[in-house]
Amino acid sequence: MLKDKSQYGHRPIINKRQLAWRAIDGELIILYMPDNKVCKLNPMGLYIWNQIDGQKSLRNIIDHIKAEFDTPPEDGLDEDIFNFIDGLLKHDIIKYE
Repeated sequence: MLKDKSQYGHRPIINKRQLAWRAIDGELIILYMPDNKVCKLNPMGLYIWNQIDGQKSLRNIIDHIKAEFDTPPEDGLDEDIFNFIDGLLKHDIIKYE
């Protein structure tokens, strides 16, 4: 279960001013410019990244991914996606609109 369900309605957006990124061989390489740190996302991370457009809420993103991959409700994917998004937020890679 998600730690903070109040975030379901928030719309994540990429923090474009501080980042440069490129998809390479199904993975995403992100350069966080203020600290010159590099982050690498695996194919599932790239898939989630591509859903972050400032229009879809966190709930919409989770529902879309669960439908796309036909996952059962009890599989824990909600929590995994939430934790992934939360990690991006904590590192200032994305923000909530």
